[in-house]
Amino acid sequence: MIRLLLIADDLTGALDTGVRLAEQGFKTKVMTYLPVCMDQEDADVLVIDTESRHLSEKEAYGRVKDVFAVPGAKDVPHIYKKTDSALRGNIGAELQAVLDASGEDSAAFIPAYPGVGRITRDGIQYINGVPVSMSEFGRDSFNPIKTSCIKDIIGEQTDIPVHTAKDPGSWTRRPGITVMDAASDADMEAWAEKAGGQGIRVLAGCGGAAAHLRSLIGEGTYSFEIPYPGDGLFVFSGSIHPETKRQTEKAPLLYKRITVPEGLIGEKDLIKTPAGTELIDRLRRVIRENGRVIFTSDSGSAAEDGACTEEIRRTVARNLGDIYREISDLLLDRPVMIVGGDTLRECMDASGTCELMPLGELFPGVVVSEYIKEGKRRILITKSGGMGKDTLFRDIMSL
Repeated sequence: MIRLLLIADDLTGALDTGVRLAEQGFKTKVMTYLPVCMDQEDADVLVIDTESRHLSEKEAYGRVKDVFAVPGAKDVPHIYKKTDSALRGNIGAELQAVLDASGEDSAAFIPAYPGVGRITRDGIQYINGVPVSMSEFGRDSFNPIKTSCIKDIIGEQTDIPVHTAKDPGSWTRRPGITVMDAASDADMEAWAEKAGGQGIRVLAGCGGAAAHLRSLIGEGTYSFEIPYPGDGLFVFSGSIHPETKRQTEKAPLLYKRITVPEGLIGEKDLIKTPAGTELIDRLRRVIRENGRVIFTSDSGSAAEDGACTEEIRRTVARNLGDIYREISDLLLDRPVMIVGGDTLRECMDASGTCELMPLGELFPGVVVSEYIKEGKRRILITKSGGMGKDTLFRDIMSL
């Protein structure tokens, strides 16, 4: 029986939030499509990736509302709208869609994630002590954050009242969306308990708050072991986030690195070109001849042209999915790590994978999942571009 319906706007976010529930013993299933009927799903927590972060407000609203058209969706006792910890995407429109479709009038929004340096103070979101609009996310090529005030970000897309709250002890339920201050796990635990006590059915936040929902949904009983990558890790990164670039640049020399030349990854139908064929041949050879491999795309300069940012984003994502499909037969029996939400979704679509089961984290935001391919359980490691320390790939080797 599904105890919690979790709706995310991208696949890495779906996984790094779903894993917080899996680690507490809840059988968690992440899906890239809408099920026929939610009553038939064998999971405690069902996570749906609507892939709506880069859509228009209207399209994102529709994608989220469509989830509740699935039989059984409106009967799930608790709903969690996963949002990006840096507040990217259609947060206001999607929260409104959840409230409209569920029939609820109140949502508790806990956007902090202290474990990875995201806190909320006086309704302002901070990234490692810096207001989010002044951080690297404020300069995001595809979705720059222009203000750090969460109330203003939500208000750009909805007329639903937005409130801020500092202290769970004095807070009482009000119609609308309430943004809760939090700077620690203890703060988030207190807010989750208070929301449950106030009869709040709809909660929202990133992976941080999802770790504190036991007071609402009860105890988990599912158990499993987390597999570690060992030797032979293949890293496939399409993220242009500066943190990812630092991580790959600081990867130990034991990783063989291959980077798509500047400008090439944005070429339409890349794998059908002579350069694309040569790239695939080279990449397949590198995979066969090396244990640890890091594949990266250099699309940062292309994304700087704001006039065609969305077109380039889609082209790059499709090209990465095409590349992954061409090499996927070499990856079935080795651990794979995919970096970046757009990249992950394209790779999963290209390989025909539509269900993942998160098992646990290697490090905060670095998720280990399993899926079934050709009748065998396969292991996949994922993370969004901005997650992880600079020393991530060295740290993975030490596990």
